Amino acid sequence: MSETLRQALATARLQAVDVAAALGVDPKTVDRWLKGRTPYPRHRWAIADLLKLDEGDL
Repeated sequence: MSETLRQALATARLQAVDVAAALGVDPKTVDRWLKGRTPYPRHRWAIADLLKLDEGDL
């Protein structure tokens, strides 16, 4: 998920701090996701909604 998430954020022109603010999490949490940690399901759904993608695409 990490590389796909990184590409999706770049396409949407969002940075980790933008995602963190939108989801109400710490920016370090988003950095961990970008380094390979899998987000909890509720966060995966929120990320997918934010990026207007299907969760399965992430």
